[in-house]
Amino acid sequence: MLISLFGFILGLIFCFCFVPLAKYIGLKLNIMDIPNHRKLHTDPTPCSGGIAIYLAFFLSLIVMILFTNTCEPMNIGKLFICSTLLLWLGICDDKWILKPVVKLIGQIVVVLIAISLGLRINTLGSFQMGLLTIPINLLWFLVFINAINLIDGIDGLACGIVSIISLAMFCVALFFNNLPLSI
Repeated sequence: MLISLFGFILGLIFCFCFVPLAKYIGLKLNIMDIPNHRKLHTDPTPCSGGIAIYLAFFLSLIVMILFTNTCEPMNIGKLFICSTLLLWLGICDDKWILKPVVKLIGQIVVVLIAISLGLRINTLGSFQMGLLTIPINLLWFLVFINAINLIDGIDGLACGIVSIISLAMFCVALFFNNLPLSI
């Protein structure tokens, strides 16, 4: 499982390295968070950090797949498609401040694509969800997408929380000796 620790550290390093690129993209495309009475920062700030997380995740994932050959390329492709769509939706929201209903409809479309591609939970323990699979997965995805989206108002908070969640998932994967999950 040392290889998993390498992958986790690699992801952190890549993310750190991609932040200047994400900042540059945010400045170039004018994807800026303008200060107001609800913001903590006093200067316009690029809000394109999700690009750094996205690039770091997939680059470290590709490196780890090359080292371990444990993940199915088809599933990675499905994850890439859905993540790219969500990243694009987030960038559009940061750039043009989408109305909540438009953003929710976009999220529902992406989640339904993910579910239709097989990126879903079919069982809870020994309970087969059957017809409940789609609504439970839809709710599950939407809650987590919006939980992170709602805490993204303070610089670095969402990134910090996602890092903590990733570390916790990493530890659980190590505990259960699940190499693909740990990657």
